[in-house]
Amino acid sequence: MANHNLGRSTAKGKRKILTLLIFSPHPDDLELSCGLLCHRAMTLGWRIVEIVLTDGGAGGNDLRVYHTEKLRQKRMIEARYGASRLGVKEIEFWGYADSKLSNDLQPAIKRSLRKLRSCSPAIVAFPNSNDNHADHISTHRIAMSVLKICSKKIISLQYCFWGKDHTQNIVLANPAGIITKEAAIKDHESQPIDRYLHKLREDGSLADGDERYYSRNLDKTILAMSGWGFDVHRLQRQTRV
Repeated sequence: MANHNLGRSTAKGKRKILTLLIFSPHPDDLELSCGLLCHRAMTLGWRIVEIVLTDGGAGGNDLRVYHTEKLRQKRMIEARYGASRLGVKEIEFWGYADSKLSNDLQPAIKRSLRKLRSCSPAIVAFPNSNDNHADHISTHRIAMSVLKICSKKIISLQYCFWGKDHTQNIVLANPAGIITKEAAIKDHESQPIDRYLHKLREDGSLADGDERYYSRNLDKTILAMSGWGFDVHRLQRQTRV
């Protein structure tokens, strides 16, 4: 049975604060893929922690500033603004080279394991292996490696932005977070915001107010997250006739 007191006030007036941990390959991935999840966690009083694995030096509208300290610093500032709108109070920038995260898998796994153990998250969100950006695939491998070692009680949600993920099986609905998610995305001024927003409107995240994920243990995830106050349900796929 789900514990409906987790993340809420208990009968004795005490409050158990649960943690949501987001692994973001780049400085804008939390806003793009988990903005509604974070917004709902924020309204429920959760602690939200973000790990940004790469420096973001290979992204943006101006190729002339790629891999410069100016762009790296700008992307950190943008990430802080965007994440703060969505309730992120703790954000770490690990600074691995953008588009080359695969070169640092082992140190990133060791660091992620320490972080997972220290913050004891109830939910961890990270990219799916079908997310076809190289750094997203590397982040998936890092997260899966540490989750295999840590407690099986952790709920995992896998998101996909770059590509088609036909394994997605859970929908998180949060129309109340649409405006905040869009504003947080717009904080990333160095990025092709219009293209991102167009994609999200087509996918339904900004049109319908939902985000889709893959969960390895669907029934357990829905039961736990529903008990914590998230509006989640099984994804019903349309079949052709």
